[in-house]
Amino acid sequence: TLRRMEAPSRQKTLPFWLSSKIAACTVDTATQTAEATFLSKWHFRDAGFADKVSRGERLIIDESGAAVKEAEAHALLANGDMLYGCTVKMGTRRGEHPNGEHPSEVFPVNLDQIFANQLGKPEVLRNMCWIAWTKDSGTISIQLAFTVTVCCSLHLTSFPYDKHVIPFELETRTWRRNGLTPPVSWVLCAREPEWARNLVTARYSEDDCIVCMKVFESPEFYFDEPCAHLSHGGKKPLLCIQIERKSRFFVQRVTVPVFIVVLAAISCFMIRGRSYELEFNATFVSMLTITVYALTIQDKLPMLPYMTLGDYYFAFGYFYHLILCAKTVATSHLVPLSFCRGDDPDWVEKLPEEMATDWNECEVADTLTLLLAAVWIGLHTILFIDSYLPRAYRPSSRVSPSYTKLARRFDAKARWKREKPQHVPLAQPQPEPEPEPEAPPSVPSDHQATPDNQATPELCSILINAVPCLKTAPGL
Repeated sequence: TLRRMEAPSRQKTLPFWLSSKIAACTVDTATQTAEATFLSKWHFRDAGFADKVSRGERLIIDESGAAVKEAEAHALLANGDMLYGCTVKMGTRRGEHPNGEHPSEVFPVNLDQIFANQLGKPEVLRNMCWIAWTKDSGTISIQLAFTVTVCCSLHLTSFPYDKHVIPFELETRTWRRNGLTPPVSWVLCAREPEWARNLVTARYSEDDCIVCMKVFESPEFYFDEPCAHLSHGGKKPLLCIQIERKSRFFVQRVTVPVFIVVLAAISCFMIRGRSYELEFNATFVSMLTITVYALTIQDKLPMLPYMTLGDYYFAFGYFYHLILCAKTVATSHLVPLSFCRGDDPDWVEKLPEEMATDWNECEVADTLTLLLAAVWIGLHTILFIDSYLPRAYRPSSRVSPSYTKLARRFDAKARWKREKPQHVPLAQPQPEPEPEPEAPPSVPSDHQATPDNQATPELCSILINAVPCLKTAPGL
């Protein structure tokens, strides 16, 4: 899946093609991070790559970190063989760079900083890497397998009906050959170019797409098909993993127990011969039970500085209990004491007509209680149906923002961070230099001090003989 955001730039570029497969991915909402394992194939053109290897301008690094011999590597590449467990770097064995070339020309990204939002260095799985060169088209094919951890900003305001885009922003290289030339950038192609086909390597079904994912199950999220967003002319592409939370977990572990506890409290309002104290006690016990249960499952819910839909659900539960308490108190003031005692057999005739019809004896459930019970049951019926419907027919999935909107939001934020002007502090006024002190009057040549401003032994002996009191001075 490919979505383009902007028109390609007219700047001087070097095209490359990337086909990657995500073998595994784990998301940690508490730390706002995601870890993924990539199997990526990078293709770009260099007609003289084999000759550069033979001249030592490109070093082939094997699995142990040592450089492969130039003649051996050149022979394998020229024959169309694959060098397994190897990566490439620019420079000779002595660390020199070839004249007229920039170190960024050897590969589209830095292996230590593949993604702009990654945390730490990626762990390269060298046993799954290889290098190949197709002589006819001059295409270099390099497979990199690595595990990387990225930082992702997850907005959980819609929890447990939230969906997210896990962005992997490629840190493609941009450089200048000298201070006068325009910058040169590596650019990811929007479609698979012709020179990336008919290679010496075997071709797989996922080679014609930028990113795909291995199908695997997660107990917390649905992993949808990933997609690539090419912005800024393809110079800063986003590889996006699209996930949606499984709301059934919250419904089964949180909503069902709360629903049963509150429904049991409401059922006490329908007991024949009940008292107002019984209604109030049932409401109070139900509220305490929900409070204890919320504290018990607190570690399974996200700890955030803002409210989520799950938090609003518990807040609605407390407000619902407050309505039950207010209803009980109001009813107790609207009905005489003999209403529940049964010591006045003619109490119905003594009440006003509207009160006698709406507020019946305690042995019959009143209209407001039935209405509150209907609201509670109807709300949870909608939640249960939504969690068990197919994803395409769920109302919650239609209300959530689209993946494209989430990716655009991250791209705009990342672009703003790259292009925002740096704060340069204003120049502080320099203090005026203090005038230099005047030089002391010159001393006769016979009594000139040494360059280190200390008296000579001859001068000391003259002073001691001239002034007798100095003979008794300590230290002379």
